[in-house]
Amino acid sequence: MASEGAYLPTEVVMEIASWLDHPLMFIGRAHLARRQAALYNFCLVNRQWYSVGIEILYRIPMLWSGNSFEKFTRTICPSTKERRSSMKLDLGSLVRNLNLSKLVHQSSNSKTSRLLKMTSANLSIFTAPRVSFSTLDLRQVGDSSMSFTQLKKAISKLQNLYSLTLPTRMTITRTLLHTDPWPASLGSLNIGGNLDASVMETFSWPQNLGVLAISQCQNLSDSILRSILSNEQIQEKVHMLIIRSDCKFVIGDDDRESFGGLFYFDYLETLQIPVDLAEYFTLVGDALPGTGGGGTGFPAVEHLRMVSFGDRVSEDDFGLSSFESNFEHKLLDSLEFGALSDIWLLRITAKLFETFISPLRLIDDIIMRHVEHVSDEALDDWGCEMGLLVAHDLAD
Repeated sequence: MASEGAYLPTEVVMEIASWLDHPLMFIGRAHLARRQAALYNFCLVNRQWYSVGIEILYRIPMLWSGNSFEKFTRTICPSTKERRSSMKLDLGSLVRNLNLSKLVHQSSNSKTSRLLKMTSANLSIFTAPRVSFSTLDLRQVGDSSMSFTQLKKAISKLQNLYSLTLPTRMTITRTLLHTDPWPASLGSLNIGGNLDASVMETFSWPQNLGVLAISQCQNLSDSILRSILSNEQIQEKVHMLIIRSDCKFVIGDDDRESFGGLFYFDYLETLQIPVDLAEYFTLVGDALPGTGGGGTGFPAVEHLRMVSFGDRVSEDDFGLSSFESNFEHKLLDSLEFGALSDIWLLRITAKLFETFISPLRLIDDIIMRHVEHVSDEALDDWGCEMGLLVAHDLAD
């Protein structure tokens, strides 16, 4: 940066900078490149000019010529060593419009996620790169001014995107399906944060959604569960449902129908839930109100083949009655006669299995009897283990 020269009032310097940012100053396809070069040189005049121009320079970075993208990434996401020696100014927070649409090979899933995390504070427009993403994990993106609608619009052109994990603090809102379509290839979606039951009830899910995961949800209530599981689009498409124990459950003692929508799923094959939910929603126990009977109360889920019971959630976060001592007996009954009487694989955590009295072989034998009359072709297509599997960690 040049040494200090003649002083100009800050208002005058700001007026000069505003002209460099004026769209009429640079006309043509390369106007953003010329704008960026002019503002870069502006910032080199002295400290006063730098303090005025740096915010404008980073507002709309031009990243598709030469090695500008690599330089920008190293500046916004420096290595640990570089971070110690860099200035304390949060340059990422100055970015308002992040346009990666002209990038083909320079970016990657992890690099794009890091950039979004570092620029999310005031980012209002994001245009995804043309790279053929199949997986995009945005869990690490914190608080952002970018809305769900803007994010959905940004990913709509990622036609090879199969798996998407939304930012954990993003609020999901209604969007117009015809103007903001999901990528046609999107088959796996992970949601969380604060959900709204009224939005979930009529939410337009990806048209080919097969895997739905709910994690780090801060208000997973009975009404939200009902809204999600009763959605016809979910019931017709989803074959794998995952509800993780890192959610904060807000369930009332009288709301025992929240899980009932599962039994209207057309193709549900895999279910992973905390064991508290399995017990509370009577997946392995008493009848739901209105089913007109005792016992298990549920018919066997026609296509359910694999069930995973994760560890219990914290009692402080889970407003339910204490864990019932006869859970194991309910599980055995359900494996024999109830909702789990057709499953081929049951996965439980080692911590949960330690509470069981029945020998592992008994549970395993019951499950193996389920597959005695299954065709060899169907078992070959399944391609997974069968019986009881004790796992130390059920997280993906």
